[in-house]
Amino acid sequence: MTLQAVRLDDLNWRAMVDAIRGRIAAASHEEWTLHAPVDPGVTLLELFAYLLEQRLYWMDQVPDALIQSLIGLLGAQRQPATAATTLLELISPAPPSPAPPFVDAGAVFRIRDGDAIVRVSAQDGIAVLPVERIDVAGRFGASSTRSQPAPRWAFQPLTILPADRTEAEVQITLWLRQAPGPEHAGKSLALFFDLDVPAKVPSSWSTSAVEDVATPAEIAWSYSSGSGQRRPVAAADMEDKTQGLRRSGVVRLPIPAQWAPAQPAVDGLTPYRLWLRTEDASFSAPPRLNRLVPNVAAGDHAVAVETPEAELKQLDQWMPLPGLVLQLSDKSPPLEDSISLRLLGRDQVWRDWTPTWDFSRHGPSDPVMLVDRAFNCLRFGDGLTGRLPVLDRAASIKAELHYLAGGGEAGNLGSGLEWVCADPEVAAVNPVAVRGGGETETAIEARDRVAAALLEVHRAVTAPDHEDLAKGTPGVAVQRAKAVPGFHPGFPCVSVPGAITVFIVPDVPRIEGWLATDRAVKAPQPDPGMLAQVRGRLEDRRLVATELFVLGPAYRDVEVVATLAAGPLDKAAVAERLRTGLTLYLDPLVGGNEGAGWPFGQPVRPSELAHQLQRLAGEDAAVERVAVRLANPAKPEASFEDCVDVAIAPHELVVLRSLGVKWKPRSDQQGGLR
Repeated sequence: MTLQAVRLDDLNWRAMVDAIRGRIAAASHEEWTLHAPVDPGVTLLELFAYLLEQRLYWMDQVPDALIQSLIGLLGAQRQPATAATTLLELISPAPPSPAPPFVDAGAVFRIRDGDAIVRVSAQDGIAVLPVERIDVAGRFGASSTRSQPAPRWAFQPLTILPADRTEAEVQITLWLRQAPGPEHAGKSLALFFDLDVPAKVPSSWSTSAVEDVATPAEIAWSYSSGSGQRRPVAAADMEDKTQGLRRSGVVRLPIPAQWAPAQPAVDGLTPYRLWLRTEDASFSAPPRLNRLVPNVAAGDHAVAVETPEAELKQLDQWMPLPGLVLQLSDKSPPLEDSISLRLLGRDQVWRDWTPTWDFSRHGPSDPVMLVDRAFNCLRFGDGLTGRLPVLDRAASIKAELHYLAGGGEAGNLGSGLEWVCADPEVAAVNPVAVRGGGETETAIEARDRVAAALLEVHRAVTAPDHEDLAKGTPGVAVQRAKAVPGFHPGFPCVSVPGAITVFIVPDVPRIEGWLATDRAVKAPQPDPGMLAQVRGRLEDRRLVATELFVLGPAYRDVEVVATLAAGPLDKAAVAERLRTGLTLYLDPLVGGNEGAGWPFGQPVRPSELAHQLQRLAGEDAAVERVAVRLANPAKPEASFEDCVDVAIAPHELVVLRSLGVKWKPRSDQQGGLR
């Protein structure tokens, strides 16, 4: 049974006063007769009851220092403030204008006519090319987009590559108002690929982005070099933040010195081409492009602060006393994990001071400081808990301070804002929202987070443990997982002790009408990068001596023949409706009676299919017979079963291969005796 939490603060002032007043007569041998509040003795009793009530209240309170010490014993700590992140599309100056500018990493942008405290610094340096139009063409069609009118660079979503393990190529044409000059060679060209991907896969600029995830397919880039020729871009020179079109992100490549127009200029715009090609389109689902934005740099709400000399002058006024404070002049608070502080002590030794959450866990020799974001300052210890900063007063340089200012929820803003940079003079627009900023975690929030983490699965012991860990693999979108103990791919017909195989199903599009789109994948398989990511996560958490395998699901093709009785109707339309509905019912992601995907290993029952077909047919027809069989090329003459469940292996799923419909007239519409 669950025990009730112990409550130490179980008395209140009124209850204590009544209990004490009830003992006055016996304790005073009935000599104290006036028990009213006007009696000075009763007044003192009420005062002591008030003080005791305060002490009882304190008994139930757990101080922050104790919470931090307890979570420290678990190997955790409070989370510092985080800086919001976004993308900045740098806008090329309109003609007539000088050569397109270069923006270096660290350039600071402010909101035009907005709060000067909210600043975003560019993480990467790029060349701002005067792109006026972008054309994208591939196997599934072509689309074009322009910088104006708003929304910028949006076009009809386009599927750019297949997922059928074949060769494929996409052509990207950038129409430039002004050709890049020799000074652009080697500078970065940045393109933002806004892809339609599952929500489980955060974008490259997000604070929750996962790095070092293997790509779903190997992609090679090339560029036009004139006269219809193309040259490859070295893989070492590429920076593909999309991880091979797995997620939305920025692709950066150096502007080639040999980059030449693919054809003559049209209406004052010169076309420069890029190609991306894969020899094996091993995606789980065909990648779909929503936007392609040029001249993009990642940015975050954190600006490097150069500590002015006047700010450190306050050190000259410091006395060797406890509770010293170093006030920061920048209006934005510092990020705790970015502070680098060195102080020259009276003993002529430079010491690095590190941030801490509480002085109570430190001794008199520990050079630690408390970062106070609320008052924008650094606080030091008292010489007992935390070292006392006693400086060399004769030295001209006593401190070195560097930090990033910003972070917190103040940086969480919308998209489409106008930004300006003073050096160089360039404007920008953020095509995505500024998100991910968070304040410093409180002790209570840290306690709740660590307590919740204790309930999470961290070790793969049971089969459900393997499944939960596989579905929670960061950086990839695993929708379903099935762990089969004893299954060994090399010996599928026997149970092998110590072996366990985890079959994973990726999350692929299942929007309304998806069967009719060019992204339809009826039997989704994980891409090689997803398999490697899940395998690596489980390998670190499996039991010793367990032989682990991670595979895609095995699909069995199901053939169905249904006999329906109906009157005059559009039989082709009804048959197509039945085929679509039955495909969805057997689907590995949205099928089954619960709508969460056809269960692994569940037999195909003719009675269940008959029920579903009747539901789909409605009053248009009556289902009289349903027969099922599993497609087997080795046994094409295998018979259909209409009374026996068709079994599949525990690790298998099904997919509808064909639905044959036989029509017969309804008995209630025939003439003669009945």
